[in-house]
Amino acid sequence: MALLNQRRAEVSCPAVTADTQLAEAAGRHARDMLDHDVRDHTGSDGSTAQQRIADTGFDASASGEILYWAQGAGDARQAVDAWMDSSGHRAIISDCGLTHVGAVALTAGGEYAAVADFATRT
Repeated sequence: MALLNQRRAEVSCPAVTADTQLAEAAGRHARDMLDHDVRDHTGSDGSTAQQRIADTGFDASASGEILYWAQGAGDARQAVDAWMDSSGHRAIISDCGLTHVGAVALTAGGEYAAVADFATRT
């Protein structure tokens, strides 16, 4: 959270607020990434980020999801640096209209997965 908000401040965006429902959606996908070798935004069950967010009861008017996966040791700084090096991921982090985030990082079997789901309530 601190690293994401630091990067948002650099582009004059307000800090995002941590949200447990978005963290639930992000955690679901991070676990899926590790358990089923998922490497994109579509879950092994065919779910989209928007569906996973809606499944938590979060009513979003706008949303965006960013992913990071690494073999071996990974950490939040590596994930955020990689996201900022990707125009699509950077655009989500830098979207001042997105007000809430749930970010989860998990490790298992020598792999690291980080997912952050950003959204704005309706």
